[in-house]
Amino acid sequence: MEATTRTHGEVRPRKDVQAKNIPDRDVLVLIERLRVAPIVGRVIRLDELEARLAFPPKVVLAKLRALIKRGLLYGCACGCAGGFRLTAAGEAALV
Repeated sequence: MEATTRTHGEVRPRKDVQAKNIPDRDVLVLIERLRVAPIVGRVIRLDELEARLAFPPKVVLAKLRALIKRGLLYGCACGCAGGFRLTAAGEAALV
């Protein structure tokens, strides 16, 4: 699903995109890939996720809050840097 729409040549965020439209696995895989890429054990910042997911920032933040609430992520979803990493349950969901 595209996270943007074109109106008269102008690209705008879609208004009907919700956190449930972002697959859990896509977010978990992205966090795992970013974690192991340059420095093993690092935490992932919110701005890194927003830059790589093609959804509006508010939707990405809502998805991260849902994953934290379900126990798949550690981190802060208040809008600060975040510091996201997978929990044991999040790692198990990738298997």
